[in-house]
Amino acid sequence: MTKQNLLEEHGTKQDQMTGKIYTPDDLVDLLKIPKKTIMDHLRAGKLPGVKIGKHWRVSEEALDKYLDPGSGKGKRNIRK
Repeated sequence: MTKQNLLEEHGTKQDQMTGKIYTPDDLVDLLKIPKKTIMDHLRAGKLPGVKIGKHWRVSEEALDKYLDPGSGKGKRNIRK
């Protein structure tokens, strides 16, 4: 398999990193739910996130899946 075929099949790192990254405080503002709920869901794995040191981060893709778990891609019905 050539490098070009791999790039076409899997995309580039840049393509995979174009989404927004949210903090728990960002999610409080967007979703209008308590920070405790967000933190509980992060710790339980209900809301996929990455913990960097003491700080949690959630990708836009993970948030979409969390908000619409029935679909593969997800869609948000929140105001920006």
